[in-house]
Amino acid sequence: MLSNLLFWLPDEAAVLVIAGIGLALMVGVINLGAAFRYLGLVCLLLVLSPFVGSLLNLIPTIWLVPIVVMVALSMARSLATMLIGRGATEHMVGSLAASVVRGVFVCMFLPFRMGFALLRWSFFGPRY
Repeated sequence: MLSNLLFWLPDEAAVLVIAGIGLALMVGVINLGAAFRYLGLVCLLLVLSPFVGSLLNLIPTIWLVPIVVMVALSMARSLATMLIGRGATEHMVGSLAASVVRGVFVCMFLPFRMGFALLRWSFFGPRY
């Protein structure tokens, strides 16, 4: 979850994050492996940040919409994991995925439903 928050970190705050990682390691909140992973992520983000801006300028605008939606859903999932826990978040995501699949099928059959409603209206008149 912390790795998702590090992606929104401004470059100027990287020094504070590195100091925070060191403090968390000294206090015992994280272990040595997690500290190295977070430090590697911060360094990677510092190195790649100029390239990400130019890459986003090259992507067509119509492709940015699904990318923004996926990033927003990922952030919402991380926030839900932080607030309600991993198991409840997995249940929530499964429920939302089932609702999306159901919505796709409803939209696929919507023209047929509208056609049958029009036929019923033409033969029997409007419903009151």
